[in-house]
Amino acid sequence: MDSLDHLRIEDTPDFEYVVQQALHFPEIRDAVRGAGTAKAPVSVEQLRSMALRARAEIAATAADEYRDYLKQRTAVAGQEPAPAADATASGPDAGGLLGALGVLVPTLAAVAAAAFLLLGYGLRLTGTQEHLADGLVTAGWTTAVIAVVAAVVSIGALLLTAVRQRPAQEEDGEPPEEPETEVSRSRRVWQQALLERGVLPFLHSALRETRR
Repeated sequence: MDSLDHLRIEDTPDFEYVVQQALHFPEIRDAVRGAGTAKAPVSVEQLRSMALRARAEIAATAADEYRDYLKQRTAVAGQEPAPAADATASGPDAGGLLGALGVLVPTLAAVAAAAFLLLGYGLRLTGTQEHLADGLVTAGWTTAVIAVVAAVVSIGALLLTAVRQRPAQEEDGEPPEEPETEVSRSRRVWQQALLERGVLPFLHSALRETRR
C-alpha cells in the first residue's frame, strides 16, 4: 500500500465512484444549490476536486475495511484454480452440427425434388419415355414430401434445443444474479464505510467552511 496515500492506485476509480455517489445525495445537492439562496457557496465540481485532493485523509477513515478488502483480494489472487472440465463443451458443437443438418437436408431434398419434377414433367410434355417420366414425377413428389417433413422436424428440434438451453433464471424475466464472493462483499463494506465515515462528513465539513 502507498504509505503516502493509504490507497492503491488501482482502487482510485472506486474512490472516485464513492465521491460521485456522495455528490448525488439530496442533502449535498441541496446544499450546493444554496438551499434556496441566490448563490450556491460552492459548485459540485469544486467539491469533487476538494475530495480527491483529500483522498489520503478520507481513505484513512475506512482503513480497517480497506485492509480487509486487500486481504481478501490478495488471497483470491494467489489462488490458481485448475480449469474445470466443461460438461457442456460439446453442446455448442452439437447444436451447430444439428443446425447445419437441419438446413442442409431439407435444402438438398427440395433441390432434388425440383429437378425430378422438372425432368419428369418435361418428358411428359415431349411425349417420350413416359415410363421414365412417371418415375421421375413420383420420385419428385416423394422427395418434396421428405423435404417438407425434414424442414418441420429440423425447426422443431431447433426450438426444443433453444428452450432447453434457456437459463432457468430467465423464466421470471430477470437476469441471473451473480453470487456475492468474499472479495465483492469486503469491497462493498469498504465502499460503504468510505462513504459514511469519510466522504459524506468531508463534504458536509467543506460546505460549512465555504459558508463562513
